Amino acid sequence: MRALEWIKESYRTALVFHIDTDGCCSGALIGKVFKDLGKTIDMYVGSIPTLPDAVMRKLTYGMYNLIIFVDLSVDQQADKVRELANISKVLIMDHHRITEDLNSARICHMNPLLEGVEKYYPASKYIYDVFELDGYDWIAAMGLIGDNGVPQWEEFIKRTFKRYGWERGEDPNARGTVLAKADEMVGSARMLRGNIGAEKAFEVLVQSESLDEFFEKAGELETWYRHVQKEIKRKLKEFDSSSERIGNAFIFELESDMNLGSALSTILSNKHPDKTIVIHERRNAMVKFHLRRGDGKLDLSDSVKETTKGFEHAAGGGHKNAAGGHVLETDWKRFKSKLMKRIS
Repeated sequence: MRALEWIKESYRTALVFHIDTDGCCSGALIGKVFKDLGKTIDMYVGSIPTLPDAVMRKLTYGMYNLIIFVDLSVDQQADKVRELANISKVLIMDHHRITEDLNSARICHMNPLLEGVEKYYPASKYIYDVFELDGYDWIAAMGLIGDNGVPQWEEFIKRTFKRYGWERGEDPNARGTVLAKADEMVGSARMLRGNIGAEKAFEVLVQSESLDEFFEKAGELETWYRHVQKEIKRKLKEFDSSSERIGNAFIFELESDMNLGSALSTILSNKHPDKTIVIHERRNAMVKFHLRRGDGKLDLSDSVKETTKGFEHAAGGGHKNAAGGHVLETDWKRFKSKLMKRIS
């Protein structure tokens, strides 16, 4: 397998992972591969999907001979990836909709969709399977819970919970379980502290050989989790009292110092699976938006990609049931109207 060969041959490696739970777990599983080989990752950084300039600068000037992207649809930015491939080998392990197959002599692009697997396959579970990381099934299962991939991998979840003697419960997404608590702690780190929080969660996961050890090492994550849960409860009440209803969609403007948009939209989608949830928030002259639809009756990824066309500095994508993106604040009203015609 080319990916493992490149990892074994690497002498200076950079890892870039998405800052949600699936991304942190995916990054941690790559960290376990390196650890089991007696190797180290020289630089790791959490990132949003659009590969910010700050991340590109770190990768361009770091003199790395292997750059690994996990749970990031960097094929949407093929020019940036090819630029990096001029100075380093690039390994991509992702599960999002494919914009372009980037496989070449210097780029190894791995995605279950490229292998003809249509089943929803979060990156953490994919990496776990590719590298046969049996002892870290609890990390892969945590990533599945974080990415709402439990229904598609229920047998794996049941087997993992049985192996460790955990209560599975009745919730279809394994909410309310001990592993869901770990997912929420990892997610809270990102919500409260952004990239720094995600990188801290990644470090704790890499250092932990079991879920019990994760909880022992995650004192700071636990504190962040409590702060975030209070804010989420407050915002759910605001949603109930002030969200806008357009057709079959709920729209809610989020105002918070925390990055709650993704988590809040997921919680609301679980509560209203037959409605399209749209959460939007203003950030530095941009409007960031999060879409969720629990019953699968709309393809949100296609909707977002089509709707953002023609808007300058806009981008969007994701999955059928969960998508997001951003537009300029000055374009939000026009974009919202176009989006609502498509999804409501």
